[in-house]
This record gives sequence, C-alpha cells and structure tokens, in this order.
Amino acid sequence: MNHQPFRNWMLSEKPLHPEEIRVLQAHLANCESCRSLSSAWIEVRTMLDSSPTVQPSIDFAERWQARLVAQNEGLVYRKQRQSWWFFFTAAGLAFLLLVILLAQIWTSFESPMAIFLSGLYLLTGTIASLTTLQGLMSTLLNTLIVIVPPAWWILLTIAICGLIIIWLVSLRRVVYPRRISQ
Repeated sequence: MNHQPFRNWMLSEKPLHPEEIRVLQAHLANCESCRSLSSAWIEVRTMLDSSPTVQPSIDFAERWQARLVAQNEGLVYRKQRQSWWFFFTAAGLAFLLLVILLAQIWTSFESPMAIFLSGLYLLTGTIASLTTLQGLMSTLLNTLIVIVPPAWWILLTIAICGLIIIWLVSLRRVVYPRRISQ
C-alpha cells in the first residue's frame, strides 16, 4: 500500500480538506505504522510548541559576518595563489621550450652571420607579404564600398557594435560577479 500521501498529509502544515481528513482518519484506523507516525509527530509538535524560544547572543550577526568575510578572503587568497602558481609554471615551461628552440636554431647554423642573414630574409619576406595583403585588402574594401548599399553598412556597424556591447557586458559579469551586500 502507498503510504506517502497520508504521511504528507500528516506532516503538512497546511489545513486539509474535509474529504482528505476523512480519508486520512480511515487510513489511520487500519494502518499501524501510519498511526505510530501520527502519534510521534503529534508528540514532537507538542514538544516543539512548548519549548521556549532561544534568543541568539547579541553579537551573533557580527561574528557570523566576520567569519564569512574571513572565509571569502581565504578563498580569494587561495585563488590568487593558484593563479600565480599556474602563471609561473606556464612561464617556466615556455622559457624551457624557448631555450630548446634557440639551441636547435643555434646548432643548425654555422656562424652568427648566417643567423643574422636568415632573420633578415625572414623579416623582408614578412614585410613583402604584409604589403601584398594590404594591397589585396584595400582593393577588396574599395570594391565592397561600391557594391554594398549604405544601409547595409549601417546595419553591419550597428550589429558589430551590439556584439561588442554584449561581449563587454559578459566580460564584466565574469570579471566582477555580483557581491552580497554586508
């Protein structure tokens, strides 16, 4: 037999409808476990109602708030310490990889002049590539300005501004979460 609705009715604080009271009384007449639960609950309620209300000590709220602040400060300190450990570990590994990479580069050349000329060649190639990219982008933008109507440019600008605002609000909520006022 399912006793759950009867137990919910017995332990509920809200008043029961007359039909529920009748069904509950009929069930209590036949079910020993629910009857013992009902009598135990009545006894507990009587004890709770007759016991005096205990008042908290005068400085309870201040001590609780001070403990909460101390816990939060400890949590912030631990998070900062973990962040620094992560940063220094990552920086150490990056430095180690840089040393290994430089050692590999250094051993692959015969002289320091070869390293200098190789770096100069890489730099001039990068500048030439960027110049070519700039020419392509300016041609593309000049073509797009002629093809795309001004209303679309305005809509595109508004959409980009809206995305930037959403990104900034999201970033602010992550960096500065809501604090509970004290």
